[in-house]
Formats: sequence, C-alpha cells, structure tokens
Amino acid sequence: MHLVLNVLAMLIAFIGLVALANYGISWADGLINGAAS
Repeated sequence: MHLVLNVLAMLIAFIGLVALANYGISWADGLINGAAS
C-alpha cells in the first residue's frame, strides 16, 4: 500500500511539474511575441 501511495505522489508531482512547465513556456511565448510585434 505504501508503494502505491508513493507512486501516486510521484505521478501527481510529475503532472504538476509538466503543467507548470507548459504554463511557463506559453507565458514566455506570449512575452516574446508581444515584444517582437
């Protein structure tokens, strides 16, 4: 059971990191596009 909780926590942390990276990339992309135009 402990192993399952561990894997679940890792999965949630990984998904959170991916979502954060996607948000940061889209934010930087908008910033670059706004500065370029």
